[in-house]
Amino acid sequence: MDSVLDGLTEEKTESFVNMLSEIGHESPIEHVSFTFAIEGVSRSLLAQITRHRIASFSVQSQRYVREKGFEYVVPPEIDKIPAARAKFIQAMEDDQRTYEELTAVLMEGYLKELLEQGVPEKTARSKAEKHAIEDARYVLPNACATRIVMTANARSLKNFFRLRCCNRAQWEIRALAEEMYRQVYAAVAPTLFGHCGPACVDGVCTEGKMSCGKAAEARALSDAARGQVTLNQSCERNYMLPFREITLEDKPMVEHCGSHYNYHLCERCFVDLFSVWRAITIRRSASKTALCW
Repeated sequence: MDSVLDGLTEEKTESFVNMLSEIGHESPIEHVSFTFAIEGVSRSLLAQITRHRIASFSVQSQRYVREKGFEYVVPPEIDKIPAARAKFIQAMEDDQRTYEELTAVLMEGYLKELLEQGVPEKTARSKAEKHAIEDARYVLPNACATRIVMTANARSLKNFFRLRCCNRAQWEIRALAEEMYRQVYAAVAPTLFGHCGPACVDGVCTEGKMSCGKAAEARALSDAARGQVTLNQSCERNYMLPFREITLEDKPMVEHCGSHYNYHLCERCFVDLFSVWRAITIRRSASKTALCW
């Protein structure tokens, strides 16, 4: 093991990581992990982020932590309309009041039961409060803010960014994913996360008929963030196109560049091919569209 790092320069490491990314061999980067401290997000986001199961989460408990004057997240679309914002804040205040009133009623009942069982008053009050907030939390809203510590390996993070940086992801988790990506890419591991972001940035859109139709815009924003060249100035960036998307009519266009193995296309050829596809698609029936864009 002592010889593993022998002769491994920064340039060789970068080249190796780029090669792994290009061929889709990502298991080696599972040995790299990142931990994030996340706050000011809603319980609604929590329900989404914990669906990424190859990650570890620690979350502020509502069972053992009493939500006195809980913080909450206001959706931007509600925040920009004064009347909607007023109703939303009123609902949060009503929820807080209901939570406190329900906690008090439950605590009184539990305390009475414990005292009747002979439990010392100090111990009984502590147990009664914990029992009360465990049940009272059911009235708390999805907007209620929480704190999360999340640890995930690099491969899982790349999948997370692919799904959650997409324009079709819910606004709150998309904002979080974009900030997490910015931090790991700009400040920690630019090579490791160089080919990252929504699926359309380094490939084709995976959303099918639900596509936002803004892949070119997403790619341009990603290029600007990475400091890369703009479209048609380089032939270095690659896209993996699935075999099922390619027809016999498209095959000559794919094969005209001899460096492309297994339909692994450079950017210029990808753009050329897409232009052909778009022209062909206009002539085909809608049910045989070759590429979602």
